Amino acid sequence: MKSIARVFTVILSLILLLGVFPMALADDAGAAPRLAWVGFDLGGEAFGPLRIGMPVKELQEILGDWQQTGEPELWGADGLEHWDVAYDLLGVTVGLARVPGDKESAIVCSFLATGPHEWKTARGIGIGDPVELVNSLYQDAIDPQWNIEANQGLLIGSLYGGILAGIQGGQVVSLYFGALAE
Repeated sequence: MKSIARVFTVILSLILLLGVFPMALADDAGAAPRLAWVGFDLGGEAFGPLRIGMPVKELQEILGDWQQTGEPELWGADGLEHWDVAYDLLGVTVGLARVPGDKESAIVCSFLATGPHEWKTARGIGIGDPVELVNSLYQDAIDPQWNIEANQGLLIGSLYGGILAGIQGGQVVSLYFGALAE
């Protein structure tokens, strides 16, 4: 009889704890995993004038009109409409996202750059720079588990929010900013 009372007390205690602290459990439930490498913040990064989260109006003011490469498509992962636009003369493709149907809410959610060569990241990396410079400027943020040879690049930050520096012949040939995993 005492063991039944103990089991009942433990179950009741757990139910009460879950009832008292449900928000503590839910705070991180839908959030993206935190960046794995200390010292790296994608929100503080940029490539020339481009940055993640910039409003589409600001993008157009800075770079002008784009070539739309697809229609907005609803993603189940975040409930937003996503589409890509290109600035071919610059060598930049930008991923945009918005609340479905709300043109005013569109922001930059990712971008891939193969140019311009004069643009740099916040720490000073650009297209054409040697891989050694990337290693020295981002040594605290490079994912040590990322297979550089198999993936032909360095992962700065994490798959959930980082920079993928494409490397060929010991030089940076592309920079992708954003999430690489859903």
